[in-house]
Amino acid sequence: MERTEVIGACLAEELLQHGVSVINSGSEIHIVKPMNNVNGNLIFQDNMTQWVANKNIILLVASISSGRTVANAVECIGYYGGRLSGISALFMASHDKLKQEVHTLFTSDDIPGYKLFNTAECEMCKAGIKLDAIISSDGYTKIG
Repeated sequence: MERTEVIGACLAEELLQHGVSVINSGSEIHIVKPMNNVNGNLIFQDNMTQWVANKNIILLVASISSGRTVANAVECIGYYGGRLSGISALFMASHDKLKQEVHTLFTSDDIPGYKLFNTAECEMCKAGIKLDAIISSDGYTKIG
């Protein structure tokens, strides 16, 4: 998800290497990405469902802050009959909202001064400090 397909391909290549993880030897690993429907729900196109149903799935995301994207993806995987084997993220804000273990390269502990707030609790919002930009999986958008 979140434009991590190339990283997913590298991960798949590593998982297929002979060695400790011989469970994947002779297997295929497919990189599939859900899309959003008109209601904002994650869905797989018909030609992709064969690579999800009854398969072990590793969910790979660029970043986790609120956990909503991961929760939606986990729901989607379950709906299509996939078995969630693990979740990996490049970055994850330290929090305990997720029920599943997440393997991550970096956390908010690696960024001095990093803070994550609910909109109603944001210290900067309460102080009248306006946002400079909004960050999404598509990049960032400057405001004002």
